[in-house]
Amino acid sequence: MKLQPLSTNQPINLKKDKATVEEQKKEKTATQFEQIFALQLVREMTKGTFKMSDNSEDKGVAEIYRSHVNQVLAQELASKHELGIANLMMKYWDQKSESSSSS
Repeated sequence: MKLQPLSTNQPINLKKDKATVEEQKKEKTATQFEQIFALQLVREMTKGTFKMSDNSEDKGVAEIYRSHVNQVLAQELASKHELGIANLMMKYWDQKSESSSSS
């Protein structure tokens, strides 16, 4: 197997790569925040639901089911940015970075 030398003719744009990584971190953070917010919202919205019976064993099962449904719904809402919170956070951070870079 013959190894090819690395080409030194093309400059490496570290600033662009660093900016891309920073944008990905911001987007991940904003999505995680939206997921946490969505989970709290869904928990409150489903607080009185999933009551199957007065049996204490069934209450535990209903709580596990409710928790799972809440988690999946919150993940779905956040992954699609349905609430728009992540988008607003990204806009805010972009505006902050533009204003601080122009100052």
